[in-house]
Amino acid sequence: MKPPLSLKLLLHSSHNGPPSPKPNSFVPLARPLRLTRPIPLGGKYKQAGYSLGDMMITMIVILIVGSLVIANSLNSLRANTNAFKARNHADAQAKITRLISAAKTCAIFNTEAGESPTPVETPTGVVISCGGRAPMATSLTSEPWKRITTFNCLGTTIENARKVTIKITANGQMSCHS
Repeated sequence: MKPPLSLKLLLHSSHNGPPSPKPNSFVPLARPLRLTRPIPLGGKYKQAGYSLGDMMITMIVILIVGSLVIANSLNSLRANTNAFKARNHADAQAKITRLISAAKTCAIFNTEAGESPTPVETPTGVVISCGGRAPMATSLTSEPWKRITTFNCLGTTIENARKVTIKITANGQMSCHS
């Protein structure tokens, strides 16, 4: 059995100083620990690995790419929010338009004196009686929409509402309220 290398060095050492290595022998701890390996470059050896400058450039590139990704994500989120607001406003306007149509029909029947009241179906599915010998004031309420919005109803600006009510007088006059 061969003794370990460090033991070999101890056996070959003299008492006058540090051990002198024999040719072609490896002396442990004689060289500093390297995290990189030497590579030949034009007859000289150069240390291979990453310098501090290399690491800083890499970090700067990663930060720039990351900031671009975050900026694009925020722009996309903002665009989706604006699209949601536009859809909500369009939904509110469509519900108001259907309600105004039913209210106009009822107002016409209120102004014409007929024998019996005429049933008018509202956008919510409720049937109301309009007109007849003694027309009565009535009101129609729209279906609520998802988000509070500002809109125009019969020339009146309604702000911060989720639904609208149209009041119809006995003589056929209409007005919007939130």
